[in-house]
Amino acid sequence: MNKVHRIATLIVLATGVSSCVTTKGPTADVQVFTAPVDANVASVRSVGVHVFDKDSNEAFSRSLETIIANASVTDKNQTRQNTVSVVGLDRTRSISRQSLEPASLASAAKRLGVDAILTGEIVVSTSDSRPYKSSKTVCAREVTKRDKKGNEYQECVSYQDVAIACLKNTASVQVNYRLISSQGQVLARKSAQARDEDDACEGKRVRPMATEGNFLERLAQNMGRNVGGPITPQSTLLANVYVVVAQEIKDQLIPQQRTLKVDWLSDASGIKDAKAKDRFDSAVKFAAGARPDRACEMFREVYVSEQQSSSLHYNVGLCDEIDGQIEMAQKKYLISDKMLREPNKIISAALSRTQKQVKAMDDLASKRPELLDAPAVARSGTKKTINPIVASRPGIDPKILDTMKSERRVALVIGNNQYRNVAALRNSGKDARDVETALKSVGFNVISGFDLTHQQTLQLLNRFKSNLRKGDVAIVYFAGHGISIENVNFLLPIDFQSSFGKSAQTARGKALDIETTVVGILKGAGARFSMVVADACREVPQLEVGTRSIQRGLAVPKTVAKGTLIAFATGAGQTADDGDGENGRFTANFLKAIKTPNVNIREAMEWVASAVSAETNGEQIPSVYAELTGEFYFAVE
Repeated sequence: MNKVHRIATLIVLATGVSSCVTTKGPTADVQVFTAPVDANVASVRSVGVHVFDKDSNEAFSRSLETIIANASVTDKNQTRQNTVSVVGLDRTRSISRQSLEPASLASAAKRLGVDAILTGEIVVSTSDSRPYKSSKTVCAREVTKRDKKGNEYQECVSYQDVAIACLKNTASVQVNYRLISSQGQVLARKSAQARDEDDACEGKRVRPMATEGNFLERLAQNMGRNVGGPITPQSTLLANVYVVVAQEIKDQLIPQQRTLKVDWLSDASGIKDAKAKDRFDSAVKFAAGARPDRACEMFREVYVSEQQSSSLHYNVGLCDEIDGQIEMAQKKYLISDKMLREPNKIISAALSRTQKQVKAMDDLASKRPELLDAPAVARSGTKKTINPIVASRPGIDPKILDTMKSERRVALVIGNNQYRNVAALRNSGKDARDVETALKSVGFNVISGFDLTHQQTLQLLNRFKSNLRKGDVAIVYFAGHGISIENVNFLLPIDFQSSFGKSAQTARGKALDIETTVVGILKGAGARFSMVVADACREVPQLEVGTRSIQRGLAVPKTVAKGTLIAFATGAGQTADDGDGENGRFTANFLKAIKTPNVNIREAMEWVASAVSAETNGEQIPSVYAELTGEFYFAVE
């Protein structure tokens, strides 16, 4: 038996690539965003790769150029986009090696039209082939024996170790690099190292390569390093290490997205209902069959009624993570973890992964929001923010006008008509499209969606959140069905079912909680002024009959965050008129308020409420709840 038991290594010494956990059960693919720690580095959108010093044949520099050029992410609209545009060696050779100081590189960056220049030197680049002796166990003496049928066979009765000839090929690389901005700022100055080795005895590889991280695992698989195969040549080892070091530099500098394989959990413990347990087991089978779509649908169905299974909380969290809802996934992973008596590696890894994801996505959103989201609907004409504040106005505080001239305006508009399980609506889609157009006309960047399921709604909400910045003006407008359950107000997606309305806790996983989710996002973003408008109090007899927990109309909000105005199309216990014209009664008047200049928001919404009440003879009276700390005008002329 061969006694060579050393484990081959492919070691990244600069900043460790996270280890892959070997999995035995079904797995799912999740997309993981990475972002540079330094915000100034993350903001770089284009880079020129200069030939590294002591890279005589340009092999390393070429690898680095290619790897950076291929870094990409997939946005919320499933559109793949490269994260950094690259100017390669053919154009950067004009930069003299004698003038690689920051000032010279900054000048070159401006000439090339890039944000920064990436250059450096290869400090170590060595490959070696070293023969050595090992040993293997062979039979020293055999004896002839007979089996029960009289057949002879040889059996070894003593063994001895004999020397064998072996060969170890190694390659090591160390690179120092720096990223210089077009302003002459040193954005990054770091080092990356890697080492690779391979062993063969008697001409055959004696061990498989150990790998680290998803990228390195794929690299090793592509190299086909199987036990018994030929040893990897020195030149190939060195080329592999160049790729690993280039990948490491890219990881440190370039925003990107990776695909990780993550385990599902198949333990149905805690699920009491037999049918629900069968459904859970079927979902696991779909997961094992590479059908996460069907698996998630079934896990979520069970999740409505079963809340005592740690595995179920985790699996639904994994479904959220697959859909890009990282914060929701993290909450479910936390619940799953708290239900355990002892740590679970898979759940602990999920918590760590999503925690890093939240930070990475926040960092990207602050500097490169376009990497996480498809562009919001463009306004007419230019995409630049142009607010409708054109001059001073008597009676309006000049400080307010100055603030409004430069403020960012972001809106989320949703219109749901085609409900699947309750009555369809006539005007909601038209109302939402008209509000979208009106908000664009007064300087809002509008993110919109129509006839959305719950998951689609969450994806759009996540996109809206990543577009918000501190000090923004933010408006959320929803037209569709809305209900109150246990005095908690919900906006309904088109796939909401009556069974989801059994309790507020159940509904939270299937609809939008206005105060906790929607207002919570606006408050967390630090908006200067935020507004939630819900034209969503139509009659929903299918739901009101289905469960006693649902109250008629929307309830009075328990709290209103500072700087926030909440407007409902009608008061508590009332329902809204869908309207006989092109728009519902509430939205028809809200559109007039948007288009009327020189009226502050509180007065504008009070006028809307009065107009709707007068038109309906008091049968529909919109409710306005406000805790304002400043002023807002849609337009000032």
